[in-house]
Amino acid sequence: MPDTFDIDTLRWITISYFSGAFILALFTLNLFLVQKKAYLKQWLIYWLLVSLSYIILFHSFYYDKPFMIGIFSIFIISAGYFFYKGGSTFLKLKQPKRLNSYIVVLYTLIILSIIFADLIGWGVLIAYWGYSMFVLIIGINFYLKKLIYMKIVGVTILIFAVMIFIYPFLAFYTWFTPWGYMVFGMFGLLIGISLFQVHYHRQNEELITTQKNLRYLVHHDPLTNVYNRSFINDEFDKITKNNTLEVGLLFIDLNNFKQVNDELGHRKGDTVLIKAANVLKDICEPKGYVCRFGGDEFLVIFYDSTIKETNKYKNDIINFGKNNLIDGTKVEFAAGSAIRKTKDEDIHTLLDKAEKSMYSNKENQKSNT
Repeated sequence: MPDTFDIDTLRWITISYFSGAFILALFTLNLFLVQKKAYLKQWLIYWLLVSLSYIILFHSFYYDKPFMIGIFSIFIISAGYFFYKGGSTFLKLKQPKRLNSYIVVLYTLIILSIIFADLIGWGVLIAYWGYSMFVLIIGINFYLKKLIYMKIVGVTILIFAVMIFIYPFLAFYTWFTPWGYMVFGMFGLLIGISLFQVHYHRQNEELITTQKNLRYLVHHDPLTNVYNRSFINDEFDKITKNNTLEVGLLFIDLNNFKQVNDELGHRKGDTVLIKAANVLKDICEPKGYVCRFGGDEFLVIFYDSTIKETNKYKNDIINFGKNNLIDGTKVEFAAGSAIRKTKDEDIHTLLDKAEKSMYSNKENQKSNT
């Protein structure tokens, strides 16, 4: 049988456990109020339940009220459930079909242990074993993730699950006091730190994703997903600043596009623009940067190019328009080219040159129709 320890020892153990769990609850509350994450709310409830459970446990011994041990058991199993809920929400796990039935059985057994006082010890064991299973499931799922920090957190949680499972067998032995309680309490704090760690990693990943999306939106046309005028301006600034030579420009316009809009509607026109942009990407990438200049006009920027190479792409684009339909419509490409050979050539003047060449090509196409 386990030995007993004095009430002062229990008081200090309770204060230590309560303080650690309650501080973690306050920290989680602060995060939840700012970020409104569902898993933070569930972890907050977990820490609050842990905090209150040890207050209830202390009073059950101090006032010699065995039924309060049953209430402690209910709080412990509830804490385990919310640890599981928070972890599964964070990891985006699906709830097992039989989980609710499992929980009902656990609560029923614990309530029976309260009604039949002789079974109160079994109620505590059931509560801790159920708690351990909830923690074990989350630990396994963290460990199964590929990221190393998730695996480390998973191992930490798995060790905590084992400690929870054996805790009821050791808690009342004097040799377990105070070092065993200190280790158990410190591991509880480590779990809290681990949960905050994965939270901040998740926040950092979301921030990086948001930044990438913003950078993409800044430099891409939302309709066609090719580069936009902002990208063109940035590239032209770099070309001017770095005195970059051998820059080829293709200025492209869609013939008869206004007729498509007028006769078939703007939705059809948008589809044609998207398909046309995809054609340009198929022909020019990865050598050229395809950009939407505005309306039905496109610009392709080539680095380390020659006028011969730039004209080859121009001819490929024009020939595609002559020999193929774009989304079932006859919309041909008119294109003009220019290349920067000397530092004295202004890139914007070169753009005007490519545009004039495009209009000349458009007139030739009309005259040959």
